[in-house]
Amino acid sequence: MYPTKIAPGFNAGMLVRYVLERCRTVEEAIEAIRELPVGSAQAITLADRSGAAAVVECNCDSQEVIRPGDGGAVFSANHFVSRALTPYQAQLEDTVHSHERYETMERAFAQRKTWTAGQIQSLLAGEMGFMCQYDRSLGMDTVWSSLYDLKNDVILRAEGNPARCPFAPDGRLWPEF
Repeated sequence: MYPTKIAPGFNAGMLVRYVLERCRTVEEAIEAIRELPVGSAQAITLADRSGAAAVVECNCDSQEVIRPGDGGAVFSANHFVSRALTPYQAQLEDTVHSHERYETMERAFAQRKTWTAGQIQSLLAGEMGFMCQYDRSLGMDTVWSSLYDLKNDVILRAEGNPARCPFAPDGRLWPEF
């Protein structure tokens, strides 16, 4: 996300690394993010093996935790959705279709409460609305997409736009995969 305020603190990459190295649960990760200095605007999606999930929207002034709704899912795109953080949203043209992608996910998860890996792949491939159908002549495209099944230690990853690239097993986190 494009920040409207910047302060000394962790950027998104460092926050994610800290959480992955030091936290075992969503609750531990939320507490760590609350305690750490956050440097700029970010939304971090968290999930653990127990099935807990959350999105932490944060910047150097504010943090908000978004929990799963009725569909049991959380998701984010490249903009804030919580009331606490929307005042910090940069007022720029949405060239990455962040709002459109978020609305696609909202509609999809409102219509379906349980999902198979294949259905999620279809969602990410744009078969249920706009997700990755960028105009490549404008120099935009999706670099990769991933599915994480934390209960079964399975990661599926599309190395490129999932509308054109197949999902394949990714064993980098679990070498015995």
